[in-house]
Amino acid sequence: MSRIISHPLRSAARSAISAGLAHLQTVVDANGIWPCEQRDRIGFSGTPSPPFLAATGVLALEVCNDPQVEEIVARSRNFILSHIESPGLWRWPPFEFDLDSTAVCALALGAQRHAWLFLGRNVGRILSCRDSNGRFLTWVSPLGPFGMPNDTDPVVNANVVAWLGDRAETRAAQRWIESVVTDKQESGSSIWYDWPTDIYYCVSRTACVAAPAFQDLMPTLTRRILSAELEDTLRVAQALSSLLRLRGFEHAGFLSRCAERLIDMQHTCGGWPACEFTRAPKGVCTYWSAALTTACCIEALTRLTQP
Repeated sequence: MSRIISHPLRSAARSAISAGLAHLQTVVDANGIWPCEQRDRIGFSGTPSPPFLAATGVLALEVCNDPQVEEIVARSRNFILSHIESPGLWRWPPFEFDLDSTAVCALALGAQRHAWLFLGRNVGRILSCRDSNGRFLTWVSPLGPFGMPNDTDPVVNANVVAWLGDRAETRAAQRWIESVVTDKQESGSSIWYDWPTDIYYCVSRTACVAAPAFQDLMPTLTRRILSAELEDTLRVAQALSSLLRLRGFEHAGFLSRCAERLIDMQHTCGGWPACEFTRAPKGVCTYWSAALTTACCIEALTRLTQP
């Protein structure tokens, strides 16, 4: 991959990666907690960091081969492990169990790091959380927090398919996600994520870890990424990583422009700016993390500069 960009850009990207990793070492604490902020009508405020955030960061960093990454990932996984509940479920405290947290945390740990995951103890519980169309519901309980109706979300479904794999029980969810993307229904289809690139990023990851899931969607996904509006740093990083996962190497100009934007957006401390990574329904409040943005920028630039 590194041969598709110029030598000066490759060198600048590697310097940005190094500075980003050094910064990330200082902000992910010794307990593996990733800083998180909540934004509502009043403004920003600190909020307890969920295991979902640490898990999302771990998945971004897995592409890196660096001793600093190994340290960050190890303590992050310990934090994620400390929040597992029988039979292999996670929640965003203080809410009920949800399939997004469960799937992402399970992926970040891997089946070999806990007996419940190795034995597939959570699979039956996850499969029981489907609607009449075979799509996965967000919440394990019949209702969501505060008695709100349960929901189906394409990003959540993509993450669940990544964990469960391509099997008969996930095919309906796959077909639904494919129709969302093919019919250009991304905007407004997700309750918990606000940008189409959030969908592309998670679906492209699933296409890699749960093949042959979404293999027929890859050409359409590539076109959507190339035409997406990349409004902030995290979305640029998502687009770059997603296109590289889909092996869109022929789009060197797009890849180079994304890399240049990420390098220009990096702070002098080595980190990247906080961006929204998820939200409550209707955007009542949103959740932001500079640490996660930094991890995703490191991921994107690492994918681009790998031999």
